[in-house]
Amino acid sequence: MADEFDAQVTPAIRGAIETLKAHPAVLDAQVIGERNGVWAVIAHISVNLPSRAAAAGRSENGVLASEEVLVAFPANFPTAAPRFTLRADFPTNLPHIYPHSAGDPVPPCITVGDQRDILHDEGIYRLIVQLSDWLDRAAIDELTNNEQGWEPSRRDAKFNVLQIDPDSLVPSNPPGPPLGGWRMFMCPTLSWDDRTMSLTWKGYMHKGGLSSEWMAKTVQQQKTWERGLDGVAPILVCWPTSGGPNGAPVDITYKADTVQTLAQMAARATELGCRVSVDDFVSNFNRLVVNERNRGRLHIFFVFPIRRPIHIIGQKTPYEMLAYRVELAMPERLDVGSDKPVTMIAFNTPIGAALLKRTSGLSERSTAQYVFAGCGSLGSKLVMHVARAGIRPSLLIDSKIVVAHNAARHTLLPDDVARLSGKARRLSQIVASFGRRAPTIFEDDLRKLDFTDIRYRGAFAGDEAFVVNTTGSPAVRNFLTQAPISARVVEAALVNRGHAAFMTIEGPQRTPTSTELMYHCYERMRKAGILRSSEDAENHTLDIGVGCHSVTIAMSDARVSLVAAGVGQKLLQIDDAGRPPTGIAALAMIGDDGMSIQWNSDSVGATQIAKVYDSNEWTVRVLDAAHRQIVDNVAQYPGLESGGLIVGSVSVLTREIFITGTIPAPSDSQRSAARFVLGVEGREDAIRRYQASANGTLWCLGTWHSHLQPSGPSQMDRDTAALLDGQLKHAAVLLIRHPEGYAALVREGSAN
Repeated sequence: MADEFDAQVTPAIRGAIETLKAHPAVLDAQVIGERNGVWAVIAHISVNLPSRAAAAGRSENGVLASEEVLVAFPANFPTAAPRFTLRADFPTNLPHIYPHSAGDPVPPCITVGDQRDILHDEGIYRLIVQLSDWLDRAAIDELTNNEQGWEPSRRDAKFNVLQIDPDSLVPSNPPGPPLGGWRMFMCPTLSWDDRTMSLTWKGYMHKGGLSSEWMAKTVQQQKTWERGLDGVAPILVCWPTSGGPNGAPVDITYKADTVQTLAQMAARATELGCRVSVDDFVSNFNRLVVNERNRGRLHIFFVFPIRRPIHIIGQKTPYEMLAYRVELAMPERLDVGSDKPVTMIAFNTPIGAALLKRTSGLSERSTAQYVFAGCGSLGSKLVMHVARAGIRPSLLIDSKIVVAHNAARHTLLPDDVARLSGKARRLSQIVASFGRRAPTIFEDDLRKLDFTDIRYRGAFAGDEAFVVNTTGSPAVRNFLTQAPISARVVEAALVNRGHAAFMTIEGPQRTPTSTELMYHCYERMRKAGILRSSEDAENHTLDIGVGCHSVTIAMSDARVSLVAAGVGQKLLQIDDAGRPPTGIAALAMIGDDGMSIQWNSDSVGATQIAKVYDSNEWTVRVLDAAHRQIVDNVAQYPGLESGGLIVGSVSVLTREIFITGTIPAPSDSQRSAARFVLGVEGREDAIRRYQASANGTLWCLGTWHSHLQPSGPSQMDRDTAALLDGQLKHAAVLLIRHPEGYAALVREGSAN
């Protein structure tokens, strides 16, 4: 390395060159100079050839035993990565070669992803390893593994794309592709004048041939905008001629794309067997141009299908599509022998369920059907989570419009406030932009919805249907619990001023119900020390207008999004893996750091319904957690009656009693085969501690004890129950566990 070079090159480039030389496959490396700040190094790299090829000094496909590589280090290295190119006559009938001009040095594609990221993550040595490995595999034609499908040729079209599913251009019905002919699609297109960016969408197939009317209309549809052209472009799919009774010939060769002019494109069409269809279109087009009076710009896309031996990766058909765009100043003829520039175009899969599911890491099958009851801050985020994953909500329910304070944490934007947009309606429009049919909407109170209405009933029916309730409303929860629907209800909300959240999913046949699971969550919150009274919640409301209904809870969008991510992920899991076999109750705690969140989930079995004696007004529901505690306690005392205290809540409105758990019997309790006597030692303190931790949401409901045989309450039980009359809040319960289930006596309680 010359002293002159040492003085000018940056330390980073000098170190990179030394690292290059250190690789065992690098035979030598020589700096050949600098131009415009780019330092050029010629390296000779030993290629690991098979024995016969090594003896000949080259592989069968033309890779040499020692390949010369030009390594160009830019002046801003390592901000920018070095560029590697091979000799100009390096074989280009290989995959993983960047498009380039014919006769230029050949640029290999040696990495998956941005070389700059690999450079800064693993260093220059990793790039040398990748290059050496690329040459070794190129020599034995193993640059790609087609077990998962045929890997398409590399097309670096920048941002010039056809956002069209290539398979949609292949006729699916007999007689199949029009071999030797062309099909034309008229498609919306938007492009920049500098040819660096364009986007074209799938339009409609043009039926019939070319005509003066077609040409005039097409030219008139082209409009200009501040950066380029906005119009409709013809896309010509030029099919190859038949290869015999089996259709189009199968092409198993790769070729790096060097097409840059119209003449080169025509030559490529000849190689692919597509020249007959190209010439037919060009002659018809040029015949009409002669008499065309309209002036304007016109883009024409030519697509050449190549039939591969197997399906293309990411496609269902074996046709790889090569696309190019020609830009004409009408009335300009198409001269296939000219040097008129053409632009290479790449295909991008359009937005749709298949792309979104694949990108989200989900299987393409879809099992869940979601209704969203509530499209507020949390609900709108969940709608977008499932929509972005390729799942179409079947029904959106919300009666409200977007108002000013929603801008703080709603998915919708301030512009929607100015438009008086209904939340459900606007979200439905957005979901439709993801390539799906717009969800049905109900812009009224959910409790006014007629479940038999043909417009809505399908959304609430079937084993795969779920209603996602994010209203945070106890009244809506109760309504959905009693609704005559087979769809399982999912409920989610933030609680404790956004420091915690819950998510519940009803079990099979809707047991446990959403209401029962909510009481399970209350018990979980009590144990976690976060069960707050309703008065406490009211003290943290925020005025956002005038009047008692103009309030909300102060909470950031980031906080809501933190919870929405977990709930959304669970909804995606249900769609991908299927409905859960039990009820689910999950509680999330947000850390004091404001950024960490911990979800803990319980599988909740079916609720046990006790047979109530001496009354038909009350329903006693023994929740799964309480049922397990009682069963476990009975199992500890075989042959003896056992018991304890029961806790939970009472709904006076629906005349339901929810038993959420038990308090162990005092130590002085007595157990025998004939009876259980509840002790008194520490009992009042235990009840007091429990009720203090529950903040009035849960309380002591009464007692339970077991019978060794299936039976209802004894006279002694009735006498005991009579003593409870009026002693406990709302209702007092004497619960009996026997081998076949539960029996209960209920006595009216106090008002508070």
